Amino acid sequence: MLPLQEVGAAVAELRRAVKEYGMVGGLLPADGLPRPLGHQDFYPLYEEANRLGCMMAVHSQNSLRNNDLFMWRHEAATLAHVWPQMRQFTNLMFSGVLGRLPDLKIAFLEAGCGWVPYLMSKMEPRMGELLRPSKLIERGQIYFQCGEEMTTSRDLELLGDDCLFWASDFPHEGIVDMAKAVKEFLDREDIPDAAKRKISYHNPKRLYAL
Repeated sequence: MLPLQEVGAAVAELRRAVKEYGMVGGLLPADGLPRPLGHQDFYPLYEEANRLGCMMAVHSQNSLRNNDLFMWRHEAATLAHVWPQMRQFTNLMFSGVLGRLPDLKIAFLEAGCGWVPYLMSKMEPRMGELLRPSKLIERGQIYFQCGEEMTTSRDLELLGDDCLFWASDFPHEGIVDMAKAVKEFLDREDIPDAAKRKISYHNPKRLYAL
């Protein structure tokens, strides 16, 4: 988790974590900051990730700000993760930063991917000369967590199988039975075996540069 309140410190911490400890990337909060992640203040961090060849993960969380919007716990569980991800994804796409940094890879975690085709259909006609999400997917620069939603087979048709990967939410063992969750994904009959191999192995291997 990088300290984005001070971008210089975040750059130094990312470099230290990758160079000294072999970490595969850094974590960015989807909510709680005064500026969205596509703001130019954060560009030095993305430039460093581009130089290091490591990924950045936008991870949703239930911030106090978001929780104030909801009346019921399950309402918050339904919406609190996906709203910030949608905002940050849209903001980063319109910032154009990934188009300028071809080795920068960003993954969007903890909110599934069912929202992605909708947003892409809304934003791509408005992007002008900016590199569009469909092109960034083709270049291997953006990834989305998937696998537990009933829409995954549809999302595969709309997004392809090169940008999706299954995320366990480790270390939430106890909340989620990991072995059972893995088996349930691999047993799904609505996802082709070739796509399962990409989602569960080849795509995360490429994302994390393993």
